[in-house]
Amino acid sequence: MLSLLFLMDAGAVLGLLFKPPLPLGLLLVALLGISAILLGVQEVVLRQALAPDALLGRVGGGMRFLSGSAGLLGALLAGAVGGKVGLEEVYLGAGLGFLLLALVAWGFLGQMEKRTR
Repeated sequence: MLSLLFLMDAGAVLGLLFKPPLPLGLLLVALLGISAILLGVQEVVLRQALAPDALLGRVGGGMRFLSGSAGLLGALLAGAVGGKVGLEEVYLGAGLGFLLLALVAWGFLGQMEKRTR
């Protein structure tokens, strides 16, 4: 499921790279929003499955801090890089980054399934 959500993000961001007409662009942005919500749900499920019960609160707080910090840092970097190389390259980098995340999630979750059998 996680890999599919990252693939949805990659497809939406790379689709926006081609500057689609307004209705399709809005649909792609909505797809990004839906994927973000579902990624949040999936993150909670994985956290509850992997973290020991005694550490769930601390792990949850740590993950919220790290993901919030990463989002702010990403926005700052995208603005700086976008000013130097252009918006298209930022979208291309983000789309390829989501593809890489999909591959990592697919590999990681595949290894977890093998260990639980």
